[in-house]
Amino acid sequence: MYGLLIVSIQYFVEENYGPDIWIAALQKCGVHKLSYETRKTYPETVIEEVITILCELTGESSEELRYQSGLFFADFAISSGYERLLRVQGSDFIQFLRSLNDLHEHLRFSYLKIKPPSFVVAEETPERIILLYMSKRTGFAHYVRGQLVALASRFFGLNITVAVIGQEKVKLIHRTTLEITHDGNGWHKLERKYQQTALATWGDTIRTEDFLQSLSFFLIITPEMFIRKASTGFQRVDEELEGARFANKIKICRPFIEPLFEEISSPPPIQLSVVRTKVKAVVTNELLA
Repeated sequence: MYGLLIVSIQYFVEENYGPDIWIAALQKCGVHKLSYETRKTYPETVIEEVITILCELTGESSEELRYQSGLFFADFAISSGYERLLRVQGSDFIQFLRSLNDLHEHLRFSYLKIKPPSFVVAEETPERIILLYMSKRTGFAHYVRGQLVALASRFFGLNITVAVIGQEKVKLIHRTTLEITHDGNGWHKLERKYQQTALATWGDTIRTEDFLQSLSFFLIITPEMFIRKASTGFQRVDEELEGARFANKIKICRPFIEPLFEEISSPPPIQLSVVRTKVKAVVTNELLA
């Protein structure tokens, strides 16, 4: 993992418990490196080992330490130069949640070896949001809870509560279901500085072929997960896509979901990064039928 996460926890510990506690935790878990760089990579076990020792030294639970360090992360990220990147992810909190995958993809420019998590807004009502958090790493669910609470307050003026209501492991992916609720003031939007105009409504006479020809990349998939039709762009990659089983031709890279019809068709709008050999493309479930 990159040192960015380790350094954020280091700053949290030093500010709340003092530098001596951080050094003592590193020494007690046998870590001899006392300083970390945000853009260097380190063993995946560093945070887990340090948190375990910090629980002994501070008397706090692992869940609480992870949550509090997640809360601290918002200020840390802003002081590290990421405020603008975070602010442009959405004009409201729900849009921000839907942009989390794009945010992590953007970070690839600075962190080439990043192993980003995946997020899907599974349910959205005036009272609550169900967010699926999926990662190959374990132990970060409460860290993410804290991050969401802090970012919602900082950028959208929301007072939210985030609870873990489900956890499971699907193959190599740890899947956490988070329930997000507010204090009764709703998911209010920020004031816009521009006038948004609705797109003109299409008539009911457009032919299917005319519509599909306007799309560079699309796949039409049956409920049995066979590829009924593929765009010219996809067929340049593989001329035998049409009629083939989806799982035999396409690998879903993001989000971390199974190649099942109910997974890719709901909830909307999900962006799927599909890859075959060295070619990548983005498909939304709005184009799947």
